[in-house]
Amino acid sequence: MKAILGHQDSLKVHEVFPSIEKWLKNHGCNVSTGRFAQYLEFLSYLQHCEEHRVREPKYNMLEVALFHREILELAFVFTRFTRQETDVTTELIKRILQGHALPTDNAEAERCRNFLLQLRAAAYFMDSGFDVSVNSAADVVAKKDGKTYYVECKRLYSQIQVGKRFSELRDQLLTRLRGQAEKGEAFGIAWVDPTSLLVGRIGVYSAYSRVACQVAVRTDLNLFANQCPFRKLQDDPRILAVMLQVVWPSICADEAEPLSVGFTSLITPLVSREAFRDHVRPLFDKLLEQTRAPVSSQF
Repeated sequence: MKAILGHQDSLKVHEVFPSIEKWLKNHGCNVSTGRFAQYLEFLSYLQHCEEHRVREPKYNMLEVALFHREILELAFVFTRFTRQETDVTTELIKRILQGHALPTDNAEAERCRNFLLQLRAAAYFMDSGFDVSVNSAADVVAKKDGKTYYVECKRLYSQIQVGKRFSELRDQLLTRLRGQAEKGEAFGIAWVDPTSLLVGRIGVYSAYSRVACQVAVRTDLNLFANQCPFRKLQDDPRILAVMLQVVWPSICADEAEPLSVGFTSLITPLVSREAFRDHVRPLFDKLLEQTRAPVSSQF
């Protein structure tokens, strides 16, 4: 049984970026260099183009779409952390701000986005009132109502490495669950982002309408899920589910705002029907209802 959910909301980046910049400075981060500085420069340039009606901008359409995707994900995640006190460390924040402004084929440079995925997963639990840690036994440890959820996160960059990454997720979650020292029930969740595999070198979904892009993403995500080695994670019934989540930019011809960014999620339960009813469905219904990830943005 699988559940696909697309979130629809709008995020006004120009309104939230000042508070994010202040939050980063309070954590000792230098916002005048690195990829955050490049995002600020891009946003400033967009405003300049609008004010002066620049006809030949220095960025091509694909670059603009990719900047939208990177900036929107960063804003979506960091906005949550500016509002709540957490145990996120300055070191982790600085790691997220390293690397290039746009995705590359350099695995080492892409580590910054792996760390951002960790905070993205945490944001969903934070919005649902969980006590969340991103600096303890797992990528995310979320507690509520006597239950502890250990979340391990992976971004996927190579099709031939998918099996290996799922084995790593299994080993990490089993280690967390078997070493569980907290009182109450404990569960494991794998949070996986295959955006690079789905979008690939094209970098963007393009169609006549946004609905057509959403259908294409959902189809691609289902096809990818059909090839995933989910059985690797079924050694322990406490590992509840795999969350596959794609953050995708699109260019649509028949839209007032042709550029948009969407978050599409697919949850694959790894447990019995009873456990799905009692644990998986209630949890993810709450997470995805409380956190309205944007499908469009205003810059």
